[in-house]
Amino acid sequence: LLVDLRLDREPLGEPVTTFASGDDVQLPLGVLADRLEFGIRVTPSEGTAKGTSLTPDRPFELDLKGGRARSGREWFPFDPGRVFVGPDDLYVESSLLAEWFPLNFEINLNRLQVTVVPREILPLQARRKREKAGLRLAGGRKEPLRLPRQELPFALFEAPAINQTLSL
Repeated sequence: LLVDLRLDREPLGEPVTTFASGDDVQLPLGVLADRLEFGIRVTPSEGTAKGTSLTPDRPFELDLKGGRARSGREWFPFDPGRVFVGPDDLYVESSLLAEWFPLNFEINLNRLQVTVVPREILPLQARRKREKAGLRLAGGRKEPLRLPRQELPFALFEAPAINQTLSL
């Protein structure tokens, strides 16, 4: 399924490939981490993922073969059957992602939408908040500053001029 990932009523980039898993969907961990600005690198060929989630002091580690994931200081055992290894990403059931990260997911397959509902402020939300504060400091301008128009002293068409001075 191609679904639209959303956060705060806004789409998170292009639609993403997901897989239906009963009442749940399997979301691509690497794409989700990238869109939410988590520092996680996924290696599907090895069945691993490593990095940080919300802040640099909150490590994340996934070991598919061992059937365990670490989020922060806590290890979570899981059934490896809940993760599909794709050629480009690891597809994890949203309910499992909700255990590992402070995220809930509202799934609407009729509209092909998955809305991310964070339980904590995400790096992406923090960046957007900083950008809005920066706009307020800049006077709230969303458009570039428009300078007054200056007339140029040149005409569009003029007779050609040649410098004919000769020096010896």
